[in-house]
Amino acid sequence: MTKFLNNKDGEHLKAFLLDKIEAVVSYPRDYFEGFSVTTVIVILSKEPSSHIKFLNILEPDLLENPADIQEVLQNNTTTIGTNYTLKIADRNIDPSTNWKLYLTDPEDKFEKLQTLDFLESLDTFFGTIQRGGAENSGGSKIIYPDFNNSPFKELEEEFVSFGIKGSRHSRNYILTENDLNIEKAIHFPDRYDADFDNGLHSSYDTKTGLYGVFEHGNTNTSWQKIVNAAYRNQIEFDILIPRAQRAKHSCYFNPLNEKIVLSTNFFYLSGFQNGNTDSSVSEELQKKFITAYLLSSFGQIQHEINSNNQEGLRKMEGFHIVQFKVPDIRQLTPNEIQTVTNTFDALNASQATFKGDEGINTPRKDLDLAIGQIIFERNNLGFDNLEQLVQFFQLFLAELVDERNPSKW
Repeated sequence: MTKFLNNKDGEHLKAFLLDKIEAVVSYPRDYFEGFSVTTVIVILSKEPSSHIKFLNILEPDLLENPADIQEVLQNNTTTIGTNYTLKIADRNIDPSTNWKLYLTDPEDKFEKLQTLDFLESLDTFFGTIQRGGAENSGGSKIIYPDFNNSPFKELEEEFVSFGIKGSRHSRNYILTENDLNIEKAIHFPDRYDADFDNGLHSSYDTKTGLYGVFEHGNTNTSWQKIVNAAYRNQIEFDILIPRAQRAKHSCYFNPLNEKIVLSTNFFYLSGFQNGNTDSSVSEELQKKFITAYLLSSFGQIQHEINSNNQEGLRKMEGFHIVQFKVPDIRQLTPNEIQTVTNTFDALNASQATFKGDEGINTPRKDLDLAIGQIIFERNNLGFDNLEQLVQFFQLFLAELVDERNPSKW
């Protein structure tokens, strides 16, 4: 299966085969009817050449004549044809990197995009990029309990906060008050204090409801870890990136100044900085623009490539997100920012969902075009027009997510 080329588990196999691989030949998508995986043939040699050849067969007819494939593999230069693409790669390529890109992006269009001068890493614009801490160590049912049951129903109101636990809580990409106030959670006022029998400092002895929750919690061997992980996780954030999703791609803009207890199912961005100084462009508009880019096909490609796996956002970690790049809002015109955010508003109103495998029929088409226009005007990346550029990256994304098994979504 092609997935060994780019998921984490394939790294060891690639390292083992590295000094033996002569070529990797990829079959067209859906070539084997009834199967949801894509197939590659790996050709090994006792005396391999100095390079590895990645042949991506685009037209099934080419497979009818093996001699034609052999002839293509005799080439020693990267070739982009209508029936196939052939990428000549250095033999010393890193087994931990995504080898599937040699098949899906033989001209390195994505790499060229990511190295453009007007793209900056996310931490340029946000001082905090962090994962929610509530729910660690299996604390979900304790931190987000049923407040109709004891001892939680006796908990003082000051220790009850709204929280976000699950990643499928909303179809709004611009969060509303209702989106933030769906679930209730415990807001711990302090760390677990081991100097006291139940872990609650004596200064809270008069808070009988909180005391009862700690008494109940201590029946769980992980209670101390749960409390300490959730403490101070009542936070304000600007952008929310769900982690525990496999199919739907989403991220959310939060225009509200409301503290939320955030579970480990999410990463959040806060502490906006280094923004555009034009007085006609508000800070809120700039944060919305960045959210729109992360939600677009251009943004999702980064999710897929940087996490380097077949699990969508389920394996996303903080060090992946720090690698994300977005257009430098300081270099954008107010009109460019406004145009993108307008399309983002329209997408939000439509409540459309998408996985990334829609290709050029994505509900994000208008958003992708608005962002693509900004890219194309600064660097056309070798494309003749805007539509070519946008469609390439939409189809490139579809290839990246194609290996996921729909039956598990």
